Amino acid sequence: MTTPQQTDHQQRGNPSTSRGWAATGLLAVAPLGLLGVVLWGIAVLKPLDRMRGEDFPPVEELTVVRTVLPEPGLIELHLVNGGPDPVTVAQVLVDEAYWSFWMDAGHGLTNDPALEELLPDDRAQELERRRTIGRLGRAVIWLEYPWVQGEAHEVVLISKTGVTFGTTIEVAVVSPTATARYFGLFALLGVLVGLIPVYLGLMWYPLIRRLGERTINVLLCFTVGLLVFLAIDAVAEALEASTQLPEVYQGPALIVLGLVGTMLLLLAAGGWMQERATRRGPGFESLGLAYFIALGIGLHNLGEGLAIGAAFNLGALSLGTMLIVGFTLHNITEGLAIVSPLARVGVRVTHLGWLGLLAGGPTIVGGWVGAFAYSPLWSVLFLAIGAGAILQVVYEIFRQMAAGEAVARVLRPLPNLGGLAAGFGLMYATSLLVAM
Repeated sequence: MTTPQQTDHQQRGNPSTSRGWAATGLLAVAPLGLLGVVLWGIAVLKPLDRMRGEDFPPVEELTVVRTVLPEPGLIELHLVNGGPDPVTVAQVLVDEAYWSFWMDAGHGLTNDPALEELLPDDRAQELERRRTIGRLGRAVIWLEYPWVQGEAHEVVLISKTGVTFGTTIEVAVVSPTATARYFGLFALLGVLVGLIPVYLGLMWYPLIRRLGERTINVLLCFTVGLLVFLAIDAVAEALEASTQLPEVYQGPALIVLGLVGTMLLLLAAGGWMQERATRRGPGFESLGLAYFIALGIGLHNLGEGLAIGAAFNLGALSLGTMLIVGFTLHNITEGLAIVSPLARVGVRVTHLGWLGLLAGGPTIVGGWVGAFAYSPLWSVLFLAIGAGAILQVVYEIFRQMAAGEAVARVLRPLPNLGGLAAGFGLMYATSLLVAM
């Protein structure tokens, strides 16, 4: 009698079987090898360059992704070349006047004193090389210009071929630097507009515990209305921020990637949580849903903090009393949304502390990043991730409320539909205060 182990040993020792595996491996690798040959041919032959010819003008694209005013009389521009061809910066206009500048595109500073020791032709050639930004390359330009506090200024970059790229400084103010003082100020701002409002909303938890079944369902629909508004708001802000990205980054596609990817990831996490809930009881699933809501709100507040820090960096943010009041009213409802799934279960105070920190704490981090190292790429990505997390949370809330029945039945009762509309309307009303 032949055992399975003997059969497996015979198959591994059979030359025909070995040749079969080798053929399978060759069939798997052959397309990749041929693809490499095709890519090598494209790189060597450069068919598009041959079609364009020598007289075809280059396709140039420069994007100013960040503007910094480090001190009075100095402007700092951060650039990205999102086009297919290198771009050489030849001149700079500030408020319609040509202005001297120096830059660093990764080839050395253009104001290097060593350049003066070169012959005129060699110096011009080396200067052009140092002013050239390659595809997807980054560069920093500095201008010693006497900008006026509180006024707007326009900067235009002119390439060697005469193509212009402009940016506007809306309000000229000295940009915050990464000092202990500014870290503390932005932390305080994040506490005021992020942490405190969320914790105030969590204080409704004892009241929610006293509500009946129907009232709790209305409250959960109210929570869904809040979250749907936050998701729409996050997508709108992401689309707006994507206009600041170079086209090569494909901002809308990046938004879809962050949104859908987050939803799929949280969907898998929700399945794991549901399996655990069958062993540990429904209270575990409700607590997990509360953490999901806090996570989604926290990611949204991270993007909100990025916007606050970036606006302050550009002098476009008025830190008045009305703004802080508006953010407080806007975010206090987020705490209510977090504790809504916990109406039927008891939780420890420590969980409430972690939930509030998860939802409101990212506002502080976002403010730091936005003020000291803002990038529209990160803003778009975090806002998209936040929107995806919130939409997945909405799905989880409806799934729990439906309890195995059709989700559409959740909104059939008129009070539930009214709660949904009230949540959306309240967030819209408080957002108007923030926009003032």
